[in-house]
Amino acid sequence: MFGYSLPAYDDLTMRLARRLEKDVTVALVGKQLLDSHRSEITGTFLGPAPTGVERSLFVEISWH
Repeated sequence: MFGYSLPAYDDLTMRLARRLEKDVTVALVGKQLLDSHRSEITGTFLGPAPTGVERSLFVEISWH
């Protein structure tokens, strides 16, 4: 559809969290861990558009 074709892919997202206090949690999150880069198609106002997704790693701090 719309002339875009992408190969199949596998993906891995992981989250390792630890509760530090009753209302504070810290987590290490990794996304797109199996490959450093892949292509996706996202929807825009003008229709679908190809875009790139890169590996990411970040720290998440939550206060409840």
